[in-house]
Amino acid sequence: MKIVWIGDSITYGERATPGVVGHTQTFAFLVSAMRGAEMINKGVPSNTSSQMLARFDADVTPNNPDWVVLMCGTNDAYPDTLIPLATFEANVRSMIAKSSPAQVVLMTPPVTTYAPEIPAVLEYVNKVRDIAADTGTVLVDVHQALSDCKVYEPATFAGLLMDDWHPTVTGHAFIANLYTLARYQAALLNPGLSPDGENMRSFALVTQSGGSYALQSGAVNASSVTKLATGRVKVSFATPLESTNYAMRASLEEAGNYLVEPLEKTVNSCTVLVRGWISGTWLDADASFSVSIP
Repeated sequence: MKIVWIGDSITYGERATPGVVGHTQTFAFLVSAMRGAEMINKGVPSNTSSQMLARFDADVTPNNPDWVVLMCGTNDAYPDTLIPLATFEANVRSMIAKSSPAQVVLMTPPVTTYAPEIPAVLEYVNKVRDIAADTGTVLVDVHQALSDCKVYEPATFAGLLMDDWHPTVTGHAFIANLYTLARYQAALLNPGLSPDGENMRSFALVTQSGGSYALQSGAVNASSVTKLATGRVKVSFATPLESTNYAMRASLEEAGNYLVEPLEKTVNSCTVLVRGWISGTWLDADASFSVSIP
């Protein structure tokens, strides 16, 4: 699988000042590594959506990506490089259309602490949300997650940005975890679509109550579910699969900051780990989730 990331300096990620972020610490690298995907980072510092659109045919299309991840809006809303909102919308829609047949993920730009830009950037954030809803595109709402963190966990938020816009190493990890969670939730809403766009035919909905797990009615090719330990759950198949060379995707059923990670797969069962985001750290947790197998 190949993912092309197109954006500005936030997507590019690597920085020497005012803080240091290395190539392997960027959210683009972290997410690609978690997905086992080839990463092609086409973030260019200071770019607006107009500049991204102008280079799209050269930077994105020739790579024949499976997924295109687009983040823009910060520089579009900046007073010195302001792009009208209508032009911004047209640019984003054009890049979505140009991405076909690749699947697209839209990411809202992060919170800015630069006072002159704060009112304007919200208009661009809301426009990205509207475009995602209108086109059925997967949305990773970075802005909302950081806004919530700023309000509810200010001590954590203080370590996520190194200046008015750019994530720290911890901030990149925060966005990477958010991206993975959003993709899993999108797959849950559309059981025929895995986070990697594969056709997932077997689908087991698992519910958790009081620390115990049970299969929900309608589960396909799932015979039982067993809690191995806190957050570690095994789903057994009613009919053994042909081999262990299958894709397994786990998605989240309940709302909140949770992540379901595949751990082990056999022809007879698969095991997943459920984590919850607690005080800035992913810890083993109990939550309802789903498992899908092609």
